[in-house]
Amino acid sequence: MTAYQGNPGIGGLAKQMAGQYESFKHGQLGNYLGNNPQVLMCPKDKATSTGTNSKLFLQRPIKLTSYTWNGNIIYFHNKPSPATGSYNASKVRKISATDPGDIIQWETDDTNPFWFNDAGNQPNEGISQRHKTGGSNRNNRQDVGGAATVGIVSGASVNLTYKKFYEMAQTGGAPAAPNDIWWGSSSR
Repeated sequence: MTAYQGNPGIGGLAKQMAGQYESFKHGQLGNYLGNNPQVLMCPKDKATSTGTNSKLFLQRPIKLTSYTWNGNIIYFHNKPSPATGSYNASKVRKISATDPGDIIQWETDDTNPFWFNDAGNQPNEGISQRHKTGGSNRNNRQDVGGAATVGIVSGASVNLTYKKFYEMAQTGGAPAAPNDIWWGSSSR
């Protein structure tokens, strides 16, 4: 898919999107999602990507999805805090190492195009506030009453507020980990 990443400008957008859609169909999730890449895009993100948010949208390397997977899936932790871990390619996290309420997916922070560089982010890299109750979200560390959809291990989705997400992500004074976003040690 690397051939279809980057900012092609508005003139190259259709070709880039066609390439990303085709890559999706050949990926691991395509078959399970009926080869329908439209399910990867939040309807509000889709609406603003050609309007008020078009400049930031064009800067995203990957444009076919509004969502990211929790990098915690491949992020193995040092004790005592999960937030101080490191990537270990030789380990695989098994489903038995999770709880049903663990967060595995969320709407990526749309104020920073870099967070769309791949399909995985660490929790402290941000959550969208595109579903907000007031204010304008220009800074991913400013709470404007936003919320985002998160997917959890059990298969359910939950609407999670910006404040609650960042409390768990250990940004700005948070409860001790492990929690639903930092799942604990690799021995769990």
